[in-house]
Amino acid sequence: MRKTLIISFFLLLHSILFSQAQDSTKVTEIQEVLSFAQFMELVETHHPLAMKANLQTEIGRMEVRSNRGGFDPMAYADVSQKYYDELQYYSHQEGGVIIPTWLGIEFEGGYENNDGTYLNPEQFVPEDGLWWAGISVPLGKDLFIDSRRAALRQAQLFQEASEAERTLMLNKVLSEAGKTYWKWFEAYYSYQVFDQSVDVVELRFQNTKAGAESGEDAVIDTIEAKIQMQNRKAQFQNALAKYQNARVQLSTFLWQEGQLPLVIRDDVRPPAIDSIEAMNADELNGDSLLANHPLLRFNRLQIDQLDIDRRLAAEKIKPKIDLKYRALQQAFETNREVGMLQDNYTWGLSFSFPLFIRGERGKLQQIKLKLQQTEYEYANQEQQLMFEIQAAINQWNASAQQVDLYQDASKNSLTLLQAEQQLFDIGESSVFMINSRELGYIKAQLNWIKSISDNQISRVMTYFQLGRLENL
Repeated sequence: MRKTLIISFFLLLHSILFSQAQDSTKVTEIQEVLSFAQFMELVETHHPLAMKANLQTEIGRMEVRSNRGGFDPMAYADVSQKYYDELQYYSHQEGGVIIPTWLGIEFEGGYENNDGTYLNPEQFVPEDGLWWAGISVPLGKDLFIDSRRAALRQAQLFQEASEAERTLMLNKVLSEAGKTYWKWFEAYYSYQVFDQSVDVVELRFQNTKAGAESGEDAVIDTIEAKIQMQNRKAQFQNALAKYQNARVQLSTFLWQEGQLPLVIRDDVRPPAIDSIEAMNADELNGDSLLANHPLLRFNRLQIDQLDIDRRLAAEKIKPKIDLKYRALQQAFETNREVGMLQDNYTWGLSFSFPLFIRGERGKLQQIKLKLQQTEYEYANQEQQLMFEIQAAINQWNASAQQVDLYQDASKNSLTLLQAEQQLFDIGESSVFMINSRELGYIKAQLNWIKSISDNQISRVMTYFQLGRLENL
């Protein structure tokens, strides 16, 4: 009987020591290992929210394209005629092209041809029509910035903000996926602990029962062994339910092209525990913690957009002074010597200015206050982010130390279990004490598994706080 208990003891060691778990028969039947890097790549590539995040950049690009349309050259044509009592009073035909520029200057050119019995004298042109080329220059308001240039610049900032927003959206998805992966890792190996230990307590119960029937063991040991078996089976069922739920939860992050949800097969498992190294914040290599943080970059760009609104509002306080000039030239036939008629031109100067400019001054002051509010929020957010990042780093470093502590505690629990087995072999221990030591060893193993999971989750959350999960 003692020999069978010794055999069950070594079965316990063989099945629960996870540094050797990949050598067990149950594990060798498993076909695939899903690593953390593979899983995160699948999420980043195929998850619908990740694909939605990638579209944010395209939205920003289209916003810029849309506002570039304000600088597209524009062709126009205008024909106006009047006929009355079988008489053509007038015929006015004009067409041309207007070319706006980033400097606020507009170039234009076109052709005009007018005739008619009662044509307005100022619209008389040569018989073959009149060509013209001109320029329009704002000398007051709209000289340095106008609504068109402001809209394009804000669209360019929006494009940059869209990239930052994409990173934020993607980081959120990847952080949830990363936490779920390591919870699945913990649930899988916790389930393995109880799956293997149930076999051990069942064997012990059968051996104790046989020993009681032969008179070698006390009947009370049979009751003790049965209680152990029942408790262990209950723990196994709980661990199995947690593992199944964790696997279902992990499946929610796996998709095919963002359209078809995938389900993890039963034979897919996480990597072996001994392949997972405890990590700490040393891998950050002293990088600036807030360098290019997407949230700060996003808010900084919002401040820049408000500053453009401020510049535009300040520009509107100026008087509007527009200068226009057109050089005129007759249309020509192939046999006519032509050239720009330097003495033929039109020009004009327009001026307007609100006497009180209350609307413009109120708008400007309002934008300045909003800008100041946003800058205060930015400063507070920067400080808050710094705290959250430092807290995440502290938790990460602490969790790395806990992995070593729990691993050492697991080894010490194994030493106690071995010592208790030796006492049991010489009759100085009991089934109760053996079970107590086994429970201590199992708990130490579970703590070790959880510490590895917590360490990896802390790493994920640190990179999330840094806004760099995409590069993890």
